[in-house]
Amino acid sequence: IAKRGITIVGWSDGTNSYSVSGTIALTYAKDSYTLTPVADDGNIIPGDEANINMVVSGNVGANVGTYTATASLEDNDNYEMLNATKDWSIIAKELIVVWSKQGTFDYNGKEQGISVSLSGIIDGDIVNVTTTNLTATDAGSYTAKVVSIDNTSYTLPDYGLSYTWTINKVAIKG
Repeated sequence: IAKRGITIVGWSDGTNSYSVSGTIALTYAKDSYTLTPVADDGNIIPGDEANINMVVSGNVGANVGTYTATASLEDNDNYEMLNATKDWSIIAKELIVVWSKQGTFDYNGKEQGISVSLSGIIDGDIVNVTTTNLTATDAGSYTAKVVSIDNTSYTLPDYGLSYTWTINKVAIKG
């Protein structure tokens, strides 16, 4: 006697539903995501529900990476799971680069410069940023750049990673 199939028709993260054929790429949020399979129970014979125990593994994740969720049945001779595996991922959260407003200075013989900060970091996370040309002493035009960050749970955008600023020459009065 062939086993009756219980088909997984989708997955849910508690907020959104996903088809079995679609991609599931959730953005890093620090807290764990839990995917729950959505089964089509139309093939279950009435009264058998109490004897069916679905077990799900690989469906919980918090860190950036790829996961495989699998739904199976615990000790069941009459039913089998169909469409029971789903690859899913947590992708890095994109940050926003914020440059200081002041970008023009008059030469004063001292080091001057601009600052940069990152917006979108989740409370408690630490993201260190590597930059170039934030400060200078001599008159001239400088291009400050955000080069990289050190936390793989986050990513930099494709735009706004550089900012041009100036130290103006000062006319000598005499």
